[in-house]
Amino acid sequence: MIASEILKSKYFYGEIIDINLQIDSNSSGLSSYLRKNQRKLQSSIAHKRLDSILQNKINNCIESSISHSGRYIFIGVSTSGKIGVDVEKIRYEKERVKLLSTEERKLVAEKKTNFTTLWTLKEAIFKSQYPRNKELRELIILSFTNNKVRVRFQNKFNFRWEEDCYYFTESKEDYIFSVVVFDK
Repeated sequence: MIASEILKSKYFYGEIIDINLQIDSNSSGLSSYLRKNQRKLQSSIAHKRLDSILQNKINNCIESSISHSGRYIFIGVSTSGKIGVDVEKIRYEKERVKLLSTEERKLVAEKKTNFTTLWTLKEAIFKSQYPRNKELRELIILSFTNNKVRVRFQNKFNFRWEEDCYYFTESKEDYIFSVVVFDK
């Protein structure tokens, strides 16, 4: 069963696709194949759906982003500016915490946000800016205010600049969905 949920704002159009594959563990051939090829299947569905959205909904300049995790695919498109989306299962990962800056760890410690929300926003910002920034550590989330995130970018030449972007997060079951849009 595939279900879809639409998210809209003046900045973006987003779609959460829930691929709830009810696979009988006794039918080993099909279930084994689907488990081994889940990411490929998700990617194929996401790209086909994105093509459909781009052809049928919007005819002007557009940015897009795709993410998938577990049973969810998240697609976002925007005519307002660069867009990034990310979906992650809610969890705390020691290895990823090491990739956060001192400022970001402080935001989590002060309960301004939880780890997964911060991580999905960081990933979404990264996706929206690629290839301008090629590594996660080149961007640092500094603050959250009124649906805006303040981000500091630093490139390999040590050049720094700060920008604000619009953000939206939603939790569904044990997943966080995040969208960021930078104005053109």
